[in-house]
Amino acid sequence: MPFPWGDFAVNLGVTAAAVVAAMAALMAVAIAIRNQSIIDIAWGPGFVVIAAVSYGLSAGSGGDGARRLVVLVLTAVWGLRLGAYIGRRNLGHG
Repeated sequence: MPFPWGDFAVNLGVTAAAVVAAMAALMAVAIAIRNQSIIDIAWGPGFVVIAAVSYGLSAGSGGDGARRLVVLVLTAVWGLRLGAYIGRRNLGHG
């Protein structure tokens, strides 16, 4: 079975747009509160956004649903843990 380049390109474009939108919204908040250090906290959760959007887009693709879910859950655990760690570390610092 050949690689589905069209589906891959759509997934890549939509996930890129989703994470750019999330980071742009966070940057607007960071500028409003004059604290750009909050951007660091969003890197891990940004990967969760990518994994969640990719998981949703790949529904019905014929792939292994359990494997897709495991990748989503592991990415979410890692990304949210990273965001929480950096958030705790930066708490109270400028």
